[in-house]
Amino acid sequence: MDRELIDAIRASAHLLGGGRHDHDALVQMAAGARVVLLGDPACGAHEVHRERVRITQRLIAELGFAGVVWEADWDDAAHAGRWVSGDGDPAGAILALSAFEGFPAWTWRNSAVLEFLEWLRRWNESLPPGPGRAGVYGMDEHGLDRWVHATRRPEEAEHLDPLRGRRAWNLRERYMAESLEALLAYASKDGDARLVVWAHDSHVGDATATERGEAGELSLGQLVRERFGADALLVGFTSYDGTVLAAPEWGGAPERTWVVPALPGSVEALLHEVALPRFFLPLRDPGAPVALRESRLERSLGPVHGAANGEPGSQYFHARLAEQFDAVIHLDRTRAVEPLERTAQPREAGPWPGVTEPALR
Repeated sequence: MDRELIDAIRASAHLLGGGRHDHDALVQMAAGARVVLLGDPACGAHEVHRERVRITQRLIAELGFAGVVWEADWDDAAHAGRWVSGDGDPAGAILALSAFEGFPAWTWRNSAVLEFLEWLRRWNESLPPGPGRAGVYGMDEHGLDRWVHATRRPEEAEHLDPLRGRRAWNLRERYMAESLEALLAYASKDGDARLVVWAHDSHVGDATATERGEAGELSLGQLVRERFGADALLVGFTSYDGTVLAAPEWGGAPERTWVVPALPGSVEALLHEVALPRFFLPLRDPGAPVALRESRLERSLGPVHGAANGEPGSQYFHARLAEQFDAVIHLDRTRAVEPLERTAQPREAGPWPGVTEPALR
């Protein structure tokens, strides 16, 4: 690894030590933003949800953001939205998430999201009716989501024109972008609303800075940048190793799965060498390392850990990190999210296929 680059990253990094000032730099970057997109590298890591919750709480409480938009079905998220607005039993946060039954349910039905809903309801109840109260919204469409995944799964897509999967993906990205704009208009009836978005890195990042974009794929982050320019803040998340919740196949039961250390030469391996357990790295700053604008391997994990999605090659693509995102949060080691139902507690699975379990540090 390039020691000069690692030292430059460390000099620009803001350590996240669990204190109240952890995300000061991010909040400052978001001060003029209309939309803040917060990513997710794996769908099933507790630390990612925890940091997104902490950031969103500050954006709502300190900057007056009007709520959070999830990469989730409109109808499913509406139940949670009604509950945080004051409908139903104050103790019924778990029931507010009951609509999330589709795969992967643990993305939303987990302890971190539950705690966030409870906080948001308390926040809203502390305010008078009207501006200042924050909501929860969805921007996806479940049937379209199933169609996209069907065209991208190898066992179902071998006979399909590769462009079909890309067109389906692009249709979904445009749908989410249009939904987000509609939600901004809806929330702006009491003023110029600002919203936080929680979605996978593959949606949050600007696809034009990736090999997927060169192949014709769009992304929500790209479309939001085109619409809002500097008023959009794109924050990606990376991790090096640990555990996540994932299933062996689409629609399968969740398993606590080891994520092996990232491949040498990848973005994740580079950030691991910075030797900080958790940190925020602004990339808009002119002082950000120029080398982060070069193309590097980047890992993208999803809710499925089956052989067709296994390491070392199929989860990686090339991207120019400092053009893909405005900032990155690196969480060196993650642990699997905690699903709400006892019956959904994951069994222990081995590491991602074809690799050995990483040693605990």
